[in-house]
Amino acid sequence: MEDRSPSQIVISALELYTRLSPETHLALRRIEQVAGKHAVERILTEFGHHILDRQFDAALDAAAAQIGETHVRGLESDEQFLSAASTAVAQTSGRR
Repeated sequence: MEDRSPSQIVISALELYTRLSPETHLALRRIEQVAGKHAVERILTEFGHHILDRQFDAALDAAAAQIGETHVRGLESDEQFLSAASTAVAQTSGRR
């Protein structure tokens, strides 16, 4: 799954948590107190889905900018979009 060490994952988790506002920290604790851990797990699952949606949007924007809107519209699957975006980013990175 992860191509990082456990310590790298912990560092990433801490960085993510510290980027959340103090109000969000408090809200998560309050939700857990009122509704239980299951409610917090549902919220975190929804948060994960939201991040994946934003990944797709970012990939689509990158692909459209690099290879053109017309070509991107012809791609039929998420995998094709992400592949095109990855290729576009790799090509752009190689030009620097």
